[in-house]
Amino acid sequence: NLESNPYYGEAHAEVREYGLKGENLYYTPDYPPYYESFPDSIPELFLRKSVIARFMKVNHELKKYGLELFFYDCYRPLALVNFFHDVWFPERLRALHSDWTEERIMRVVNEYWAKGGEMIDPHSPPPHATGAAADLTIRHVRTGRELWMGSVVDDVTEHAHTDYYEDLYNQNFIEGLASPG
Repeated sequence: NLESNPYYGEAHAEVREYGLKGENLYYTPDYPPYYESFPDSIPELFLRKSVIARFMKVNHELKKYGLELFFYDCYRPLALVNFFHDVWFPERLRALHSDWTEERIMRVVNEYWAKGGEMIDPHSPPPHATGAAADLTIRHVRTGRELWMGSVVDDVTEHAHTDYYEDLYNQNFIEGLASPG
């Protein structure tokens, strides 16, 4: 039973009210890769309170090294989730890959964006629409300069895959073993 989950119905809060830093990149037109404010985006950075508590512990540890978390996005209204899944990303892929079929476009879309839709599976909702997910980085407290994490925020290429650099290293290692010399 979904209602028996201890996090079901958990209260949300704005992360900046707890001393965490951030700015919603979908609402603020100053962030790459979009440089625009999207319909149905919100300025707030809401998360479940238990998730905020965990991030506060991480942030406390980072401060010892002159670093802090910086949030780009947390809770997303379903209308925004659907906009990226149904409109923005498919249109971008069609413009970049005119030879791709609709099936291939939607396969790639589903790799990067959760579907909100009208009929959400209550056992597997889009994580951002529940306040349980955040897009964030680590930055220097003094300068605000972000650490390089291997790709830009919201990168929708293979560089954003969690194992991209490990696979690249392994591929280069294997190629090095196979090459004469």
